[in-house]
Order: sequence, then structure tokens, then C-alpha cells
Amino acid sequence: MSVIYEIDEKQRKNVHLVCIGHLDHGKSSILGRLFYDTNNIGNGEMEKIRKMAKALNKEGFEYAFIMDQIKEERARGITIGLAHKKLITKNSSFTFADAPGHKDFIKNMLVGASESDGAILVVAVDEGIQSQTKEHLFLVDMLGLTSVVVVINKMDLIDFKKEKFEKLTLNVQRLLKNIGYIPEEVPIIPCSALLGENVVQKSQKMAWYKGPTLLEILENLPERSAPVNLPLRLPVQDIYKINRKYFVIGRLSSGTLSVRERIIVMPQKLEWEVENLFLHGEEIKKAEAEDNIYLSLKALGKNDIKRGNIIGKKEEIPAIINTFIAQIVVLNCPQGIMNNYSCNFEMLTEDIPCKVKKIIKKVDTQTGATTEENPEKIEERQSAIVEIETHSPVYIEPQREIPQLAHFRLAKDGKKIAIGVCTERKL
Repeated sequence: MSVIYEIDEKQRKNVHLVCIGHLDHGKSSILGRLFYDTNNIGNGEMEKIRKMAKALNKEGFEYAFIMDQIKEERARGITIGLAHKKLITKNSSFTFADAPGHKDFIKNMLVGASESDGAILVVAVDEGIQSQTKEHLFLVDMLGLTSVVVVINKMDLIDFKKEKFEKLTLNVQRLLKNIGYIPEEVPIIPCSALLGENVVQKSQKMAWYKGPTLLEILENLPERSAPVNLPLRLPVQDIYKINRKYFVIGRLSSGTLSVRERIIVMPQKLEWEVENLFLHGEEIKKAEAEDNIYLSLKALGKNDIKRGNIIGKKEEIPAIINTFIAQIVVLNCPQGIMNNYSCNFEMLTEDIPCKVKKIIKKVDTQTGATTEENPEKIEERQSAIVEIETHSPVYIEPQREIPQLAHFRLAKDGKKIAIGVCTERKL
């Protein structure tokens, strides 16, 4: 049976993690073993999964099947879609995104990474660092994930030898450093997902490893702190009329907001005083980043504020711009993206026409190095630094200033064709 912990859900630390790495290095198996060994998967359900794995001639994949639930995934033994699953421990609530390692499904990995607080990078000890190891790590760094844990998996294939683990560890640390992480701050754990060594239970077969298990490291990851110390940014989601009075609805992306404070709404440059604040139907005096609130403003009229507007404070006015520099990764665009390519810009509540005005340079998705200056086209799965021009002014922040408000998407004919991160405004 699954364990039911008698603890208020609000007291648990909430962490969203994406599991990344090369094809067949054991990402799904690592997560499946975490679920089984923490009793989040019952013995009865596990027995059914084992029988299914045997029927498909996939013995050894049973822990992967906990995450890979699509019929084709189980038959082929690879992750195709992006699986989300919640794991509950006594003190934490983890939401795991199991990202596919196959290069053809890189867009699914990027979606998982863009929604996460950190990443678990799985590297199989027998194959070591491969192309998707490098690419996945580069892309999660681009998306601003600073919290990374490395699992050296399949230690059972090398008889749990310390020397081979240490050799691969040096290579992984070199890769981390090249991409921009501080190697000394990234835990690296020798594991065997198949046998459950160092995943939840301390390994007796690797007594030479004195560090914590994977679960212990995850339990001690810092909870993502709400960006309350950054400038106030409140994207307007909607305007509601309640009892003949208009209310602004939105989620604070950053900063704080208090009753009686004066705010400024952009791009109109109009000022109001906050009259009332409500959170979960209760009136409050102060709201903080990540609160979903509605607020009343003195003398607010029906058409004064619109969806897509951004609220800040007068001393920290949000910059509204038409042009910015960004790094993008093309996901689903068979014809590629060229200079002056027309598409749609999507961010927060914004959805407006834009152009990829200029492709400045292509960037290698495994090393971050420039591969071509002023290219004519960016193909699928390629990354580039580009200049984007929107049809009307938009709000966006450079990642180094307010990372929570730097991410956007490009769409064409209803399909997401690229994701991006703003690196510089052009005022």
C-alpha cells in the first residue's frame, strides 16, 4: 500500500524537478525506483507492472514502466511524451517531469524543464557523457535552472567500482563547468536504479561512497523561494465586475503589494491607489509574489485596465518595449525560421503578432559556442540569438534582472514553434 503521511499538505516543501539525460541512461527507472522504494507505488500495482514487462520481453524495465505508461513507450522501452507524477514523502511533495532522452522528442524535454525548479541529470556509467547529456544540460541552464543533481546510473554494470565512477565524475564536472555551473555545488551520486542502490536505500555494495542517497539530497534541496525582493510585477489576467465594482485579477510574478500603496499600470501610464486586496476570497493587507489575487482600485472604470497590461510601482516602472534580444530554441517548425519571420509572441497574458527580425548568430546546443554569424535560417532543434520585434509594445524582462519574467514562446498557426529567453531590451 502507498504510505499516507499525517501532515498538512501546506507544511510540505513543494519542489518541481525535471529528469534529463541521454536516451536509455535510466531516467524513468531512477524515478520509478524512487516511487517504489518510498511506497508511493503499492506492491499489487508493481506486480502487475512486472508481469507486463515480462510479457513485452522488457524485464529490467519494470521501474521505467512506472513513469512510461503509454503503450508505445513500454513496447519500445523509451520515453516519448512528458510524464508528470507526484511523489509524497513525510516532509516534501515532489512533482517529477520525466523528459524523453531521444533527440526527436527534445521539445517535450524543454516543456518539462521550463516548468521546473531544478533538474536531475542521469548519466549511465557504461556509456558516459553522450550528445543528449550535453544538450539537455545546456538547455536547462539556458532556461535558468540553477539547481542540478547528477546521478551516475547503472553502477551494477561495472561491479560498483569506485575508480570508474570517479573517472566519469571528473568528466561530468568538466562539462558542468564548461556550461556555467559550479561543479563543487552539484551533487554527484553513484546509483543502480535496477537494484535500488543509493536511490532511497544506502548502498552496501558501494560502501566506499560516504555521501547521501538521491532521496536525501532531494529532500534537502532548497524550496524555491518566492521572488518577493524583486520589483512588483502583476500581469493583468482579467477585469471582473462584482457588486457594481470593478476588480483586477492576476498573479503576482514578483514583489509585494499592500493596501493604500500607489501602483502604475503600463502601457497606459495610469496611476491608482490600492483600495482592497483579496486572496482565496479573504481580504488581506499585503500580497506577495506567487499569490493569486484580486484587487480594487479607487475610481477604476470599465475600460481603464485591460488583460495583458502590467502593474508595477511608480519607483520601479515596468519597461514596455517593441524590440528585444533573446536566445531561442526552435521546436516544431519544419520550414525553419528566417529573418523577418512572422509569428506570434506568447508570454503571460500576451498573445500578439511579432517578427523574428534578425538572426544574429547560431549557438551550439551542447557547448553554447557560436557556430555561425548572421545565418539565413534556424532549423528545428537549433538555438540562436535573435532580435524580436512585436507588433505592439510588450512587457518582458532580461533573465539576469527578473528571471521569472524572461521566458516566452513563439507560435505559428496554433503550434508552438520555439521557446525563448530575453537577454537584453532594446529601448
